[in-house]
Amino acid sequence: MLNLKRILIACAAAVMLAVASPGFASDASRVEDFPNRHNDTDFKIAWKTNNNPDNIIVSGLYKNMHYSYMDDVEVRVALHNQQDKVLAYSADSPTPQLMDSDTIRPFKMTLKNVTPAPGDTLEFMVRYRVVEGADDNYNWFTTFSADAVTGRPIEPKAKPAGW
Repeated sequence: MLNLKRILIACAAAVMLAVASPGFASDASRVEDFPNRHNDTDFKIAWKTNNNPDNIIVSGLYKNMHYSYMDDVEVRVALHNQQDKVLAYSADSPTPQLMDSDTIRPFKMTLKNVTPAPGDTLEFMVRYRVVEGADDNYNWFTTFSADAVTGRPIEPKAKPAGW
């Protein structure tokens, strides 16, 4: 009986922490506040950038679109100049981590000591672990890019056919 009581208390505490996470409920309900979008088979990301004189703040929402669960989610952003040199880099792991299907989590990163210029790009790198049952777990990594000034996604260049 004592163990059952401890389990119930731990479950209740976990639920309260998830609901009370700073900004979680309010950010998750305001996807319209994030004008830039990327849709993938597995997830969706909506984001915005705020440019200060010396920093770029990238904030947004991450949504699991496909899997029963995702875990170990990490969103990374790198600012590249026109010569493809990385000028700044930052990462965030949306919390709480375990995300069932249709779960939305906020993220926020600061790219320090940079200001975007025309032609610069933001490269998003998204890593996550898929949990589809006891024996079907694997890690996945994908990237996409957006114009650093306008936020418009950049379509990948077509690869030449053949080897």
